[in-house]
Amino acid sequence: FQARRNGSGSLVLGLEYIHYRFDLDYQSSRVSMDIVDLRILALARLTLFELRGAPFLAMGFGGYLELHLYDRAEITGEDRRIELEPVSVGLVVELLVTPVHVALPNNRGTLVPGLFARAHRGLTSQYRDDLGSSAPLSSMTFGVSLGWILSLPGEGSRR
Repeated sequence: FQARRNGSGSLVLGLEYIHYRFDLDYQSSRVSMDIVDLRILALARLTLFELRGAPFLAMGFGGYLELHLYDRAEITGEDRRIELEPVSVGLVVELLVTPVHVALPNNRGTLVPGLFARAHRGLTSQYRDDLGSSAPLSSMTFGVSLGWILSLPGEGSRR
């Protein structure tokens, strides 16, 4: 979901399903993590390049709240205790390409399919182990997006 004003930028609210799979190697054991989270995004997106009066290339920055839904840790070797935090927060930077804009009838807004690359960096720790280690997670995601740009009051049919 995004609201846009005068073509210069937009405010974006989004929801992502996240599935992490990674290994933690300790001196005497290995932990295989399988984590499912839900990420709520809030971004300010600035238009870098327009094509035919519509944003084509945009850069976004903002924050996210990540909610922990499910985890499964498989431990081999020495037993380890790992705790996952139920909630974490972080920063996100995005690059978005939107080659097509489809106007919806009756001034209901515009559908905007696109391709994105996002870098996420946690500000709070997402897991802790019994050795005292704790670290925020970082991730890079690539994907396809479908945005909905609402027409703001006073904007009429103008984009």
